[in-house]
Amino acid sequence: IYIDGFHKNVQVYKYITNTWKILNIDGIIICDDYFYGDIYKNLDKNIPAPAINNFIKKNIKKLKIICVNNNQIFLKKIK
Repeated sequence: IYIDGFHKNVQVYKYITNTWKILNIDGIIICDDYFYGDIYKNLDKNIPAPAINNFIKKNIKKLKIICVNNNQIFLKKIK
C-alpha cells in the first residue's frame, strides 16, 4: 500500500492505522514524504514523520522497517 496524502500528522497516523488493518502479513506500506519539512526542527509539528514514528513505536513488534530512502519509509507487517 502506498500512502501519499494529507501531510498533517493526525491524518497521516489515521492513514497508516487504517491501512495496517487491511494489510496482509508480509505486506508492505510505503509512506511517502517521510522527510517532508525539517524533521529535526519540527518533531512536534504537523508533518508526517512524527506520526509515522509514533505508529512504528506503538507497533514495533508487529513490523519491520525494510527501507528508508530520501523521502519514503517502507514498513513490512510481520507476525
